[in-house]
Amino acid sequence: MKLTNIYREIISEKMTVNRVSSKEYARLVAAAYTDAPEHDPEAVPAWQALNQSNRKLWKRLLSKVDVVFTSQTPPTKDHMMIMGKKHQLIHNGDPYADQGEMKTDVQDNNRIMIMIDHSEHPVFSVEDNIIFRTVHDYIVHILGNKQFGLFGELQSYNLHAKMVPVLARGAIFTEIVGQVSYHSVHNDFPIQKVAILHGFDFVNVGNVSPEVIQKYGGGNEA
Repeated sequence: MKLTNIYREIISEKMTVNRVSSKEYARLVAAAYTDAPEHDPEAVPAWQALNQSNRKLWKRLLSKVDVVFTSQTPPTKDHMMIMGKKHQLIHNGDPYADQGEMKTDVQDNNRIMIMIDHSEHPVFSVEDNIIFRTVHDYIVHILGNKQFGLFGELQSYNLHAKMVPVLARGAIFTEIVGQVSYHSVHNDFPIQKVAILHGFDFVNVGNVSPEVIQKYGGGNEA
């Protein structure tokens, strides 16, 4: 199935979380992320399933848009090899101030720029993590037209999660919702973790188990 067809099938999906409750929801997720182990071996199959999905979607998006990589430090090479294909690598730091700039670049230049810094991961290789970052940005922030920031990323999870195997949903929840929630609460980027955040509904975003609310003193999200 073509990437655009997959997107059309799920674009009507809606979130449970709204703008009023999203900050409290993020606080609960951030607390669970903080408590989660850095590397739970039992969670690894979820990340492996996510990686397989990312690599399939990567091959599809390359037929739609050129991918250019950027770094905050001057690179020693002018290119990167990703899955056997050469991509331009430039010294440009974080290439976009917001989703609008990214969308304009894609529309005007048929190009998306992805920063490669901070790509170390407990399970993913650097290549794996860069592929995931690219797939996510193109699928949800370009095709899905989702904004950056807390609410936009919560929406983006809702979209992206429909495109991965069921086994991978726990992984993508940690990667997207877990990390953006932590950043929203602490104004800092968390360390990468491979752990399932139990007690959160990976399908109906915003639903929280009573156990999570009791443990972290939640609000009215359940």
